[in-house]
This record gives sequence, C-alpha cells and structure tokens, in this order.
Amino acid sequence: MDRLPAKPGPSVPTQTAIRRLTADYKNLIADPLPSVIAHPTPDNIFKWHYLIYGSPGSLYEDFHPEKWNPSWTVSSILMAFVSFMNDKEYNHAGGMKTTDQEKQKLAKESRDFNLRNPKFREIFEELIPLLEMDDDEDFDLSDEDTNDAISDSKE
Repeated sequence: MDRLPAKPGPSVPTQTAIRRLTADYKNLIADPLPSVIAHPTPDNIFKWHYLIYGSPGSLYEDFHPEKWNPSWTVSSILMAFVSFMNDKEYNHAGGMKTTDQEKQKLAKESRDFNLRNPKFREIFEELIPLLEMDDDEDFDLSDEDTNDAISDSKE
C-alpha cells in the first residue's frame, strides 16, 4: 500500500511516514471511530478525506493547530474534529454560533454538495446509497452492520 503523493512537495516523504499512515488507516478500518469515517485518496496516502455523520446525543446524530505534532494519529485528529464541531462554547477561532435548525440545514447542504463531488463519491462509494436516502428516511451510519460492510469494502 505504498502510495506516494503524485507531486512530491519540498520534502520527500519517508517510508516511515508512509508505514505510519498505512498502519493508522488499517487501524481505522479494524476499529472504526464513532461518528466519523476517513479514507486516504487512492493515489496519495498523505491526502485524507473524512465524513463526520454525527455523534450520539449531538444535534447531528479545518482543524488548525499552530504546530504539527507527529505523535498525533489520524484517529486523534479526526476525534478532535468531532469534538470541535460539537463544542457549544464558541470561544475558539472558527467557532460559529447558530441555531440547531441552521446546523441541520448546513449539514444537509454539505451532504448534497458532497454527493455532487466525483472524488467524494469515489472515496466514500460504500456510503452513497445511505447518503442519497430522503431526509425523511432514517439511517444510522453508526449501526454495527453498516460499519462491518464499510470495513469489508475497504480491506
């Protein structure tokens, strides 16, 4: 699974970084996070896409650190995103105070935008049928059978 960037940047990625991200990805598939799914692009292990579909008990049922910390795993970064989105204090840069209704509207607009994006459809193809369901239909991406199907499709 050695996938180097199509256009290497100023520094050449090390095999250690590639192994680390590959291991992180395998761990995400084996032990999925609650409320979030992530995959690297097929041609670049350094470019990731994620889908946050709501935390249990939250309304929904870019992380900008000043300095990169290489000890962070992909899972820890994704959980920081989820935490940031569920924060109701709004005392941080990027916080946005909105009503629950506005958040639900924005979440639907985001879903619709992503469903029109060919790269999103390629990376999350196993979720497209669920995401295309009518708003009135209930679906649960945290369902164990759904997570098993997602994991099986990415192994």
